[in-house]
Amino acid sequence: MSLKTKSFSTSLWRSLTALALTSYSALSFATTPLKDVLQFALLMDPKLMEARAEQDAALQNRKSSEALHYPTVGLISTHALARHYEYESDYRRRTDVGLQGRLNLYAWGGIEATIDRDKKKERFAYYKFFETREELGNLIANHYVTAIYLNEALEVARNDLKRHQRFLNDLRVVKTYDIGRESEYAQAESRYLRAESTIIDLERALQTTMSSLNLYTESKLAVADLVDPFQGQTADQIINTYKEVKRDSHPSILAQEAERDSAEADIIVVDAATKPQINLEGLATRQDRNLTVSLSWDLFNRPATYNTHSATARLYAADARVDQIERDIAERFETAKIEMRQSQNQAQTSKRHIEVQKQVAANYAEQFQVSRRSLLEVLDAYADLSRIESTYVNARHQFRTAAFAYMLAQAKIASWAGLPENL
Repeated sequence: MSLKTKSFSTSLWRSLTALALTSYSALSFATTPLKDVLQFALLMDPKLMEARAEQDAALQNRKSSEALHYPTVGLISTHALARHYEYESDYRRRTDVGLQGRLNLYAWGGIEATIDRDKKKERFAYYKFFETREELGNLIANHYVTAIYLNEALEVARNDLKRHQRFLNDLRVVKTYDIGRESEYAQAESRYLRAESTIIDLERALQTTMSSLNLYTESKLAVADLVDPFQGQTADQIINTYKEVKRDSHPSILAQEAERDSAEADIIVVDAATKPQINLEGLATRQDRNLTVSLSWDLFNRPATYNTHSATARLYAADARVDQIERDIAERFETAKIEMRQSQNQAQTSKRHIEVQKQVAANYAEQFQVSRRSLLEVLDAYADLSRIESTYVNARHQFRTAAFAYMLAQAKIASWAGLPENL
């Protein structure tokens, strides 16, 4: 092999190795954004499959109501147990078979009202699917951002533990030469164990949250796969993207209005049941053939009166729920805006406060070495630093949850994840 060929092969090998390492590094640090999780879960989750089945059931109910306009035909068979016949030959014809048919001619608008009611129920099931999708998206999003929050809180607790560990190491050396520092060491160790206990609690909560989150994912996620869905975004940017609640496209409002309309149509259905019905009836057997028009009317039907009152009460209840849902949505919308802005301000202040408190804690630790600060002052400085770091983490978590509450109030979580609204 020539020197040039060998040099080229070596260069090629290095390039391929570098490419492989780069690819491995990219795979190792791959993340799974929340939008990817939602795009899978909001298509395949059992809750949505159930909502789809409810849509189909409502469709079949409406078709069943429309079929009330069609005649019904049935097979009948009769057998006379005791009967007097004029002719002896008639006794051999005790059993008779034939067809019986019935067609409604007039039902006082009851059939049309039933069809209209079931159309409204079908519309309710349609919008209920999208309401379920939004609520499910909010649930998954909260699991996701809660896992991020717990991981960040765990990092704060671990940093606090490391600070106490370093301080304990210094005190351990001091107390070997000064037995009077034993009580100070015990105080510091108590704070250390408290930080360790906090870590255990956070780890348990994080594992539980990740377990809940992984119920909705295509493949099992690790904490390292999570990424802040609003990294680098401000409250004003989110608010400007989703400015207002659109009443005419909000699935919760539309679903409740459809339920109210179906309750209103149900009053007509129940009332029509108390009116006369006119039917065309036919019978064809080997011995008899007839075609008649019959009228049926319940002159006394006490349960029908109560059914009418019950349907009216359901209408009032459904109408009240429409107003309540609109009020709840408006409240969540305004509250979420306030929460986003305030938690953003809190996070910005806490971030600056952390840098100042770090310097304070470091200064106190140095001054303790020359007996200018007491141990309690140093430990309190560390505790204040941990508390401020926790405040920052809490503020970021409140910002994320408020952002999703804001989008849920407008039914925009699925849209944010990249799914079509279809309303």
